[in-house]
Amino acid sequence: AYGVDLVECYLDAALTEATSIQNYTTPVGWPEKFDLSYCCDVLEHLRPHDVTPSLEVIREHTKGEAFFSIASAKDECGKRIGKTLHLTVEPVEFWFKQLYVFWDRVEWFCPELSKPWRNCFVCR
Repeated sequence: AYGVDLVECYLDAALTEATSIQNYTTPVGWPEKFDLSYCCDVLEHLRPHDVTPSLEVIREHTKGEAFFSIASAKDECGKRIGKTLHLTVEPVEFWFKQLYVFWDRVEWFCPELSKPWRNCFVCR
């Protein structure tokens, strides 16, 4: 099974600023669990108080592993449009702590040594 879940408050914001969006939203509470969850370049864009609830939903629907790619640096592109795009900019230790709440094993790696702010995690 596969699916994409969009957090409703962010979907509403995206719809007000986007000219079009294809909606693959499945309501929270769907009965399926997935073998792998993939969350790339998302969590740093959430407000700090939305990180834990979002991880909880991901964990609820993951029966296998979860992969996360999370930036720990301020965004550069937001300056071009006068907005802050990375709302939760935290060091790798912060993300370890958040992920360990929901997974027993959390492994970190940095795939690009030239970009030490790009943190990748595999959670089991």
